[in-house]
Amino acid sequence: MFDQKLRTLVFDGIITFETYLKSFLAHELSLFGGEFGYTKPEGLPKLSFDDYLACINSLNASFTKSKITSEFLCALGFRL
Repeated sequence: MFDQKLRTLVFDGIITFETYLKSFLAHELSLFGGEFGYTKPEGLPKLSFDDYLACINSLNASFTKSKITSEFLCALGFRL
């Protein structure tokens, strides 16, 4: 019982930190390059062009895998 409570407490803390970190990074990147600054290589200046392409490809793969995102975009009239 103690292990389960400890595990839950630790994972809750990790989730809170992960959410904060993602929000912080998104905010800082948007200040630098605008809402969609990551879509331009200048928006991620420390990455080589190959790393930038790998990042964009990874984001696109995650984005298209998301059923919620896909349904939302289809409802707005976008084709995937």
